[in-house]
Amino acid sequence: MTNSNCYIDRLPDDALRMIFESICEKDQATFHDYSMQNEVQKGRYWDDWHQDQGWYDESEKEFNGPPPSALIAAMRVCKRWRCLMSQIPTLWTVLQISFGDCAASLEKLVLALTLHILSHLVNLRIHYCTGGGNINTATTLHVLLQLLGALVNLQTLALELDMDPPEDIMSPIALPRLHYLAMKSRKMDCWIADFLHYVHMPNLRILTLDGVLDQLNVVEIQFEGILQELIRLTDKNSSSSLLELDELHLVNFAHRADLQLLRRLYKQMTSVKVLTLGLEALFGDDAFAMGLLPTSRGLADFPFLGLRTLIVFGIPRSFVRRIVLERLSLVGPLEELYYQEPDSRPVPEEEEEDIIVPDDWQHQVEKYHRIDYLESDRYCDVVSRQWSYLA
Repeated sequence: MTNSNCYIDRLPDDALRMIFESICEKDQATFHDYSMQNEVQKGRYWDDWHQDQGWYDESEKEFNGPPPSALIAAMRVCKRWRCLMSQIPTLWTVLQISFGDCAASLEKLVLALTLHILSHLVNLRIHYCTGGGNINTATTLHVLLQLLGALVNLQTLALELDMDPPEDIMSPIALPRLHYLAMKSRKMDCWIADFLHYVHMPNLRILTLDGVLDQLNVVEIQFEGILQELIRLTDKNSSSSLLELDELHLVNFAHRADLQLLRRLYKQMTSVKVLTLGLEALFGDDAFAMGLLPTSRGLADFPFLGLRTLIVFGIPRSFVRRIVLERLSLVGPLEELYYQEPDSRPVPEEEEEDIIVPDDWQHQVEKYHRIDYLESDRYCDVVSRQWSYLA
């Protein structure tokens, strides 16, 4: 039966708009139900990258994968539906995409969405895992850049990309309204520095980097490239666009970093008011915390001069005490400190004779909170402070 003879094609535009809005709500409800079912029954989140690598096995994709979007399917019914749906901005403000080794699903989605639809998108989250390795990474990244380049009104972007693209594949794009950016990757040294270099984000205020802590498969990455790019973007003497963050969240890091680079970056990030360092570093490298300590130059090299809220996990009490007291003496107290002590950690040699840390620092912040149980180690739960407290 052709569309011209189909009864549903005779529905007026107003009725179709109501149907499409209902489909959109149903899509979101179905996705939520799917996520909750996986969390309760399997202890999995829809965006997990599981250590057994079975999450994206071909035999499990259909069973475990997120439900397909009925809204996207409806766009393919006929030209009239596609045209009408593209004229309803509320259908396309939020989009979540999850796919595995093949770029086909992302490519089909980009082809299905017109530039008019993409211009309405405000909140985008893309979750992509290569599983056993991806030979089409270049194609995937090309399609992804094509998608991002059309998102002129995007305000929130989460890129959870586990891939190793070829060098020199990035090209300049602009996200002029982007306010919040989260990037999660076990291979962040392979693409995040280039992303920060080529993507113009003049209104970015909140940046989250998630290193994906995996205790069964610890791979230490080179973080210096990302630090160098952040240093360039926050250098007031640079000709490049200045990055002025309000919040910086470094989550699930097990990476060593050059202390001098960190101190230079911390000094330049004068606008940051909220900083998260967590979760516990597997290598016992406290450079990220040490960088918070003032140097002998005092205010001239002071880290995060505008910092008001500090959230730290797994850092020894001695470090936290020094951070609180040494900052206090130069710039006054922190407004808030959220702290979760490490469960077990080797004591540094210089502390072996003085393991007991005085309790003279907790009341030197305006509000002190002891973090107890974390709902999960996912960056979205950490950043939104989904945890319980100790008295």
